[in-house]
Amino acid sequence: MRARVCLAVFSVLLLVTATSSAPDQKQSMPGIVLTIASLIIMPLLVRSKRNVARGIESGALMADSK
Repeated sequence: MRARVCLAVFSVLLLVTATSSAPDQKQSMPGIVLTIASLIIMPLLVRSKRNVARGIESGALMADSK
């Protein structure tokens, strides 16, 4: 869990520094849509993966879903 939080913080900091240091960057609508879709879909996939792991009683799959 701590590693994910660190990765998320690093990603946000990288995004902020990359966008603030390049003066002529334009927004990419496909990129924005893909990011929003990922934020919605990824938690649903994690939940589904955990349900499958419980159903087949797979410790490895359960660990991978955390």
